[in-house]
Amino acid sequence: FNTGDFKPDFSKPDFNKLPIGSVLSRALDLLKKNPGLFIGLMVIASIIPIILTIFTYAVPTLAILVTPVNFIISTVMQGAMAFAVYQVLTGHATSLNDAVKRGLSRIVTLAVAAIITGIGIGIGMIFLVVPGVFLLLCWFVTIPVAAVEGLGAIDSIQRSMELTKGFRWNILAIIIIVGIVTGIVAAIAGAIFVGVLGYLLGGIIVSLVLCIPTAYVNIVNSIIYFDIREAKEGVSIDKLTTVF
Repeated sequence: FNTGDFKPDFSKPDFNKLPIGSVLSRALDLLKKNPGLFIGLMVIASIIPIILTIFTYAVPTLAILVTPVNFIISTVMQGAMAFAVYQVLTGHATSLNDAVKRGLSRIVTLAVAAIITGIGIGIGMIFLVVPGVFLLLCWFVTIPVAAVEGLGAIDSIQRSMELTKGFRWNILAIIIIVGIVTGIVAAIAGAIFVGVLGYLLGGIIVSLVLCIPTAYVNIVNSIIYFDIREAKEGVSIDKLTTVF
């Protein structure tokens, strides 16, 4: 990477570049119109970890697999969501199977990109948090780039850094808003179901409930990517038809 890529942008935020309200409302609209597709992807992403968690009660040694399995599935589904959002935005019919296939076809690149960015952000968080937040904003659209543009892991990370320049304040604001909302939903679901049904059964139900806000978060991520491309490069969503 060029050292200039990591120079923080302290310019005054321009929220007209990436209207926060528009991103959030359009993401909600897509979710409401296509709940089976988007929530379905998140349910699929939750089923295997749930089953694995249940088995760890009988075979505790399986616990070592929980984190890597969750990571791989989550990463693949983020790629699948980017594909699904694209298909819906362009008016093309798609299915859970089509979206999952797209995510699986990019599994190595998606996983490597996620590992690199995860380590970088994690190290940044250790150093007074600010560097980690900055890297999070720089690399925010890495997964959609990897899934949509077919680039390698490093190129996808570099591409995300280029695309997010000038939009990082907007992305930060969106992250904060979505984070607060999803955090509240998670806290309420946890208090209700875990408190009443216990850790195992309550935790399973909470995981399924959280598929809804998780789907929304992933849709927001993808919309940000497409909107930034259109704003910076004049590439509207309908001109990306050759990607898939």
